[in-house]
Amino acid sequence: MRVKRVKSRAGVRATVFADGTLRLFSEQTAAECVCDTEATAMWIALRRHDGECHAAADMLADLWGSDAARVRADMEHLVDSLCGGGFLDVQH
Repeated sequence: MRVKRVKSRAGVRATVFADGTLRLFSEQTAAECVCDTEATAMWIALRRHDGECHAAADMLADLWGSDAARVRADMEHLVDSLCGGGFLDVQH
């Protein structure tokens, strides 16, 4: 994974539901994204690690007892998707 830091775009609201799913809504574009529980955990980990993708993925790999490379790849896929959807921006 290329080490990235991301930040949610202005006007993006995140709601986590009791079933563990996440709904992202952009007030600027009215775009909506509903995420499964794994993506919800990734979103929360990103928030807890100030948007540092590598640190968030490593924490989840440890918690899940998963292969770190797989979790990093999944995190990168999610981040790329959310950036493309207008919910996140990569910080330089």
